[in-house]
Amino acid sequence: MAWNAAETAGPGEPAARADLMESAEEERALRALLERAVPRPAAPAERMERIRGRALRRRRRRRTVWGATATAAAVGVLLPQVLPAADTPPSAASPAADAGSPERRDAETRLTELSDLTLKVPAGWSSRTVRTDSPKGEYVGYVASLSLRPSPEPCPTGADGTCTTPPRELPRRGTLITLRLLYGPKEPDPGLRNRELGKACVVAGGTEELWAVRSPAGAAEGVQVLATVCLATPAHGDVAEASTVLGSMRFDPAGEPRRPERTDR
Repeated sequence: MAWNAAETAGPGEPAARADLMESAEEERALRALLERAVPRPAAPAERMERIRGRALRRRRRRRTVWGATATAAAVGVLLPQVLPAADTPPSAASPAADAGSPERRDAETRLTELSDLTLKVPAGWSSRTVRTDSPKGEYVGYVASLSLRPSPEPCPTGADGTCTTPPRELPRRGTLITLRLLYGPKEPDPGLRNRELGKACVVAGGTEELWAVRSPAGAAEGVQVLATVCLATPAHGDVAEASTVLGSMRFDPAGEPRRPERTDR
């Protein structure tokens, strides 16, 4: 019987099983890092299913709106109220500029509450820091491909320590990067890896999420940055653009390391 089972198994099954095991192991490792940043109980599976269901319905409604907008444009009817502001974020691969057009330049943004963490971002991106409701008042930093609305403070945190009310719902091809300081033994940098969609990314309208642990230049001993990248229907070049932003991170030498023992304001 064992010989028959082996004979009938598909040639791709061992590889698929190995991929599943590797994915599950990566997700467990990420959850451990998230718990170390802000310890929280895991979200019930049923609640996460309800959240994903709501996100799926919201994406279907968005596709319906986009379809209606395209139809209206075809007959010359303008519906500006349908489209959100700043719906076309900058792309990493843009057409060559004309001789008379100004060249797009990256800009630096500094997250003061994250020990003066500094990043280079494409033109049109924005950043914001938000104090969370964790007992020690940790801050979360956001960097996005569009303008960010003010968030309520302190921001309620979910099971993974991320604010559950992101400062903007993403349009198609939108990018929202969440940054938190991680304290403790140095973790290896796994590169930018896929992870299961977290609650905050689902609420923001994301369809894909990645994560990375980085040790930026100028980091104090035992301080790293845990980054999650939430993408909404990404296209070619969007992941590379986010990776470039993360690769530009550094701590300003004049900034004082912000330790987790800090109390609420």
